[in-house]
Amino acid sequence: KPGQPSTSTAKPNIYGAKVMLCTWWDHKGVLYYELLKSGQTINGDLYRKQLIRLNKAIAKKRPDYATRHESMIFHHDNAGPHVARPVKNSLENCGWEVLPPS
Repeated sequence: KPGQPSTSTAKPNIYGAKVMLCTWWDHKGVLYYELLKSGQTINGDLYRKQLIRLNKAIAKKRPDYATRHESMIFHHDNAGPHVARPVKNSLENCGWEVLPPS
């Protein structure tokens, strides 16, 4: 209104909360995905649990892999959670061959 001081308001967060989507796929499509809670990040323990769930999803969605292939070939980068000892042990227990980061 004329003669009245303006009220300032902060600009609302137009992007909302950020979340992380973790996805694994092969040449046929998506095998498994997880949407993390808002603010949640990946650590070695969570990544290890995800790999266990991924292994179960592969057995369910691609049962022919167990009979057609000697081992699963897995590729990920060398981020901290990916190279944690529990993760390496889980990958070995699954019998997966891990390609070195390029």
